[in-house]
Amino acid sequence: MCGENNSGNRFQNMMSGCYLVGPAGSPGPTGPTGPTGLEGPIGPIGLTGATGPTGPTGIEGPTGPTGPTGPTGATPAGLAAYGGLYNTTTQTISLNTAAQNPTVIEFGSTLPNTETTYDTGNNKLTVEVTGDYVIDYYAVLGATENSTPVTVSVRENSQPIEATTEAFTLSNTGVSVYTGSTIANLTAGNDIDMTVTSTQQTGNVTLTSTNNSVVASLTIRKIDDIEATN
Repeated sequence: MCGENNSGNRFQNMMSGCYLVGPAGSPGPTGPTGPTGLEGPIGPIGLTGATGPTGPTGIEGPTGPTGPTGPTGATPAGLAAYGGLYNTTTQTISLNTAAQNPTVIEFGSTLPNTETTYDTGNNKLTVEVTGDYVIDYYAVLGATENSTPVTVSVRENSQPIEATTEAFTLSNTGVSVYTGSTIANLTAGNDIDMTVTSTQQTGNVTLTSTNNSVVASLTIRKIDDIEATN
């Protein structure tokens, strides 16, 4: 009989395919860990998340102290007095009289609101107050003969002011412009005029006006002293 504990029949049981099951044994040791598999590819970057709300505005810092007021600058020089003469009329100066003898250029008009004494009859300005003056002068000169030598000057009481004295060789086919500006100390009561002198005794010096253009002008402007202010 299969399963009986009968030693006499043990062989018979083995032959007939019947076996007796014994008790379970103890678990065996854990085997070694198998190899790690290959790492998969990195996935795509995800979408950027929404921007968070703006934080609150910080408190305003303290205002710095105001610096001291700087000193007041000096008062600039101004215009104390002025005067001017000009001419828009064609005029001719004979070299017979201008040779070694200064001939005064004629001025037929005065600048408006002139505050310096002027004398159109004698073509001069008279200084009323002693001081430093800006002197501006201008003349357009031609000649009836070529290569005519002349010297043009602004004068104070018949004495040429050196910075204004210029020599020209005039042409009979064109003109030369005498113009400039200088600063000079002028004395009250003195006369200011403009003259032409030549060493040649033939021909004429011409100042020709076209469409009432200005052919000569002379102005003086007194400069105020600078007054310093604390």
